[in-house]
Amino acid sequence: MDSRVQLVKALLALPIRPATRRWRNPIPFPETFDGDTDRLPEFIVQTGSYMFVDDDTFSSDALKVTFLITHCRFS
Repeated sequence: MDSRVQLVKALLALPIRPATRRWRNPIPFPETFDGDTDRLPEFIVQTGSYMFVDDDTFSSDALKVTFLITHCRFS
């Protein structure tokens, strides 16, 4: 029993490392949309492609909308 307690204590004392992401999205990170309507189709394709390829990260519509909003600059 004492050896189990020591083992648990030793495991709890180990530093916690954040999980490293092995997979990297091959689509370039989308540029921020600045309101230029001529660039809107390009922005939609960039962000849509980026989110489509990484469906684990963008698993809900709320996450997709949040990502889009954070990449828009409103003036």
